[in-house]
Amino acid sequence: MWPGRRSQVEWEVALSCGALEERIRPWVTRGWVSKKMEEYLGEDEPTLVNFVLDKLAARTAAAEVEAEVAKVLDEEAEPFTVKLWRMLLFEIKRAKATPS
Repeated sequence: MWPGRRSQVEWEVALSCGALEERIRPWVTRGWVSKKMEEYLGEDEPTLVNFVLDKLAARTAAAEVEAEVAKVLDEEAEPFTVKLWRMLLFEIKRAKATPS
């Protein structure tokens, strides 16, 4: 089951699989985050995109990422965070299913 709210996200599971850096193509994550920022803000925000990607690389908790992006996205922070985690979980599952 895919999470629909941040409280349902099992971030530790996503982080523990090791596929985040090794198997998920960086341009997938960067492209997705960039597209969402454009949708929410109406323009490209490379600084914010890099900030989010840095948080992912640092294995930052979902609640902390949400709190940080809420400073810019306001009420859209939770939906963004949940969608981000869902995308990551999907990519992790896809990476696991794809032979190296």
